[in-house]
Amino acid sequence: MNASKAEFTEFERKKEKFKQDTKHCKSKLKKLQSAVAKETASLATKRASLEQMEAENVRLAEEIEQLTARQQAEEKKLEALQASLKDKTSDIRAAIEAKKQELIPKQKEATELEEQHRLARSEYDMLSSAQQQARTDLEKYAALRPITHHPYAIVRESPTNQPRLFFLLPKEHKRHSRLPKQLQRKLYVT
Repeated sequence: MNASKAEFTEFERKKEKFKQDTKHCKSKLKKLQSAVAKETASLATKRASLEQMEAENVRLAEEIEQLTARQQAEEKKLEALQASLKDKTSDIRAAIEAKKQELIPKQKEATELEEQHRLARSEYDMLSSAQQQARTDLEKYAALRPITHHPYAIVRESPTNQPRLFFLLPKEHKRHSRLPKQLQRKLYVT
């Protein structure tokens, strides 16, 4: 009886295992069937999209052919138009080239005149600045003029080319013209 009891429990265990395996296989089958259904639906939409793209591709290929033919026809018209204009404008082109050749010496002359103008302008600017410097120097001397009329005052330039005012003593005033320049500069500088 023990042997039959052990056999019975063994069959029960196998039966339970088969139930579990069956449940597992059924759930796996359901999952696979839903995946197949999704893939089938996706495949159907992709096939429809592919058919639509193929139709669009055919339509675009026909349109490209039409546009290429139209482009070639327009290029032929353009070439014919250019050929007809070339004959009509040959006289005008020749006149334009002649005028351009006439213009070259005038452009050179204009360039030379511009260069002379720049040179004259720079000379004018230099002379103007020299004149302005002379005016400022004259104003400096004019400012010193009332003092320089003093009987003992002498205006001389210093080594820095600035006007300097020298006063001599009354005795030395008469002898001033006989003194050397270095000594004259040393006398009573203000």
